[in-house]
Amino acid sequence: EEKTSTKTKNKKVSDSSKEYNVQTVYIKIIKDKYENDLLKLKSLATENSGSSALVLVFGEKPNQRALQLPFKINVTPVTRTELGLIFSSENLSYN
Repeated sequence: EEKTSTKTKNKKVSDSSKEYNVQTVYIKIIKDKYENDLLKLKSLATENSGSSALVLVFGEKPNQRALQLPFKINVTPVTRTELGLIFSSENLSYN
């Protein structure tokens, strides 16, 4: 029975990630002290490892700098909500 329930769970996860099909998540960093937010992001991405790249964006146009992180995330309704709580939804862009 356990194997069947595990398969069902895995299928659900892949279905929800397909629904979003996000290649990259851009996160605009607006706070001066953002180390704590990055620790939360790393923890969230570790728990929800996936194929969507995470890119931090610093500064304003035209002087913006982008930094792609060495880990990726699985974008689901849950991780979108968590990211919004950490960085505020208006600072997030999903492409």
